[in-house]
Amino acid sequence: VIVANLVNVVFELVAVYVLDLGIAGSAWSTVIVQLLSVAAYLGLLVPVLRTSPGHRLVPAEIRRMLSVGGFLVMRVGALMLTFTTATAVAARIDESTLAAHQILSSTFLLLALMLDALAVPGQSMVAQAPPSAGGSSRSAFAVGACSPCCWW
Repeated sequence: VIVANLVNVVFELVAVYVLDLGIAGSAWSTVIVQLLSVAAYLGLLVPVLRTSPGHRLVPAEIRRMLSVGGFLVMRVGALMLTFTTATAVAARIDESTLAAHQILSSTFLLLALMLDALAVPGQSMVAQAPPSAGGSSRSAFAVGACSPCCWW
């Protein structure tokens, strides 16, 4: 990931300042680097899959997982459609609106990921607090109620 980001910075600097392609050059350089990252990932993954027969993709298992996680896939798809629509609307207004939308979207994503990072230890603390683990219902409630507020 770090290498891809560094390559992306170099490609963007070349596309925007040397080739004078502007925003389109920045976008295309990002697309090119992402495709190169996928190729590098698959280049590392395919040999491992070929040498380990236990790591093969089984279509029946994939269908089962998709049926179990189908609602999650639908939720994520709807969320992505919402973000894409909001970006398209902002792009049709003007460039400054699109830039503001990008800043707010990035901030929202950062906060969502931070909250998700706090959820895992919070769930672990709550799981250790119930009576079955030697705690009390009151201690489980206290941990659950305090966890979201502790970092404010």
